[in-house]
Amino acid sequence: MEGERLAPDLRLALARIEPSYSPYARCWGWPCKVWLRSGEVAERVLFCQLTKDLVEYRRAFGFPISSDIVVGDIFNIAESPHRLPARFANELYLGGETGMGYLTFTAMFYSGMWRHYGTNSSVDFVDYPLLMSPSWVHSVRAHHRQEHHHKCPAFRVCYFKE
Repeated sequence: MEGERLAPDLRLALARIEPSYSPYARCWGWPCKVWLRSGEVAERVLFCQLTKDLVEYRRAFGFPISSDIVVGDIFNIAESPHRLPARFANELYLGGETGMGYLTFTAMFYSGMWRHYGTNSSVDFVDYPLLMSPSWVHSVRAHHRQEHHHKCPAFRVCYFKE
């Protein structure tokens, strides 16, 4: 069943994670690491609340509303170690697309290092340089086009009802 309600303990765990908002998808997204009852651990799962806006948007563009992970299979939730901090994801989403259907950006790290990324969907997950994590990001620069960039990694989606 699509869009099941989260159990109280999972709602509490999700409430500890700062979401980002994608005006394209009309969706709040919580980038999570998920432990499944099967024993599998998924480190890149975007939780999206099924709202009327989201459903209308997805139907208008012919996108299915189907979860890659079913709520009933979830044992525990935590913030993903691969997430781009919400304030930077929101900054990028508000800046709009770089071109038709894609977004490029550069993340700058406190170490002085920077990395170019490109995506055709979500900016919520990135592959960090070795030994770096979300706390190392100090700023982002939208629409910074480079011939060589790191593609934002694949992720799974879990739709839930409030």
